[in-house]
Amino acid sequence: FAEGAALEEKGRAARAGIKACTALMKRAVAGEGFDRLLLGMRILALEQNAADGTPVPEFFSDPTYKQLNTFKLSTSNVPVVRLINGGFGPAHEHGYGVCLPP
Repeated sequence: FAEGAALEEKGRAARAGIKACTALMKRAVAGEGFDRLLLGMRILALEQNAADGTPVPEFFSDPTYKQLNTFKLSTSNVPVVRLINGGFGPAHEHGYGVCLPP
């Protein structure tokens, strides 16, 4: 924000950000998150490689793919009453992990 931005302006920006984040979250929960598709494909390729030596597609070692998976902010929720022997943290060494209550 510009120095001296009005509280109303900050509030409008916060509400717009929350609305956009909520829409993306709903799409991801519905399986429309592209990162989940690519992660599934990568895991299958790694499992196939371990099973019979089939080469993992070069796409998964491309610098662009690696950058795509560098999430500075990672959010999740843990839908249990009590968490034992687990937790949630950042997905990147220089990132942040935020656990949202269910």
